[in-house]
Amino acid sequence: MIGICEGEEQLIFYAYAKTDVGLHIAINPAIAVPFAHDERRSSNAISIALFDTFANAGKTVPHPTDWSTWIPPARHVTGHKTESAFIKKYRCAECELQDGILTLWPMKNLGAKGGYQRILDRAVVVPVDSKELSQVILDVLDGSTYFQ
Repeated sequence: MIGICEGEEQLIFYAYAKTDVGLHIAINPAIAVPFAHDERRSSNAISIALFDTFANAGKTVPHPTDWSTWIPPARHVTGHKTESAFIKKYRCAECELQDGILTLWPMKNLGAKGGYQRILDRAVVVPVDSKELSQVILDVLDGSTYFQ
């Protein structure tokens, strides 16, 4: 599974892994894709980031020993020092890949204390080789919410 966040004129892609005690966490590296004015260039960059991120997903990683020093990958790449600062500016989606099919869920932004929650009834399914893949990702993000 991977996460995709949109805000501040960029997309952030990051993978999830399972710690050696079974907890799912987002892991580094996160990939930032700035919005380009050239649609084709932007589309290629989004596809590359998506597949590079999936290559990093599903690993087993050591469980963090000190949560006070752990920085979520999306915050790490954007430089936001707090979850509150990040969550006010980004909306997110989650994506799973199985048998050549991507399932994407827009996320409801519940703020720094609530995090993000999948909007289950708005899942979108698309073949991984779709020529419209980057547009589908952007459409799913459009269905996600910013914190209000």
